[in-house]
Amino acid sequence: MWIENQVASETDWKQLAISTSSPYHDSRPLKVPGRPEKRRYRVSYWDDEPTRVWSPVVEVAFGA
Repeated sequence: MWIENQVASETDWKQLAISTSSPYHDSRPLKVPGRPEKRRYRVSYWDDEPTRVWSPVVEVAFGA
């Protein structure tokens, strides 16, 4: 899967990873240590490039 992410108030999607196993663990530190943040994720099937058919967006609170 091709995984993209937005953090907090970001509006641009950024490539986070290409993952071939489940589950994917986002182990990046918080942007501001000790301050919770929202992260949004979407995935697309990967076939030498992302198909760009996106999953529904999932929002997760980190550090809460």
